[in-house]
Amino acid sequence: MTSYWRKKKLLEVVPMSASTLWRKVKAGAFPAPVKLSDNIPAWDSETVMNWLANLEKVSPENTIQVAPGSKKGRKPKQQMNI
Repeated sequence: MTSYWRKKKLLEVVPMSASTLWRKVKAGAFPAPVKLSDNIPAWDSETVMNWLANLEKVSPENTIQVAPGSKKGRKPKQQMNI
């Protein structure tokens, strides 16, 4: 039998905020919820657990390195010497 998690339970399991959750769903980087009714989204627990397992397989060699303090991979602004 498939179990479903509502957003509150899901956020206890996955390491992200609600805003990040919806941003990742929209970008296709996190499984989309199913609609239990018009206003009740829920996630298949097995799908989420598989996503988490695959997330743990990501190694530093497969990730993009960004400069410290930068946002979204942009280079930090250069400081002017006066």
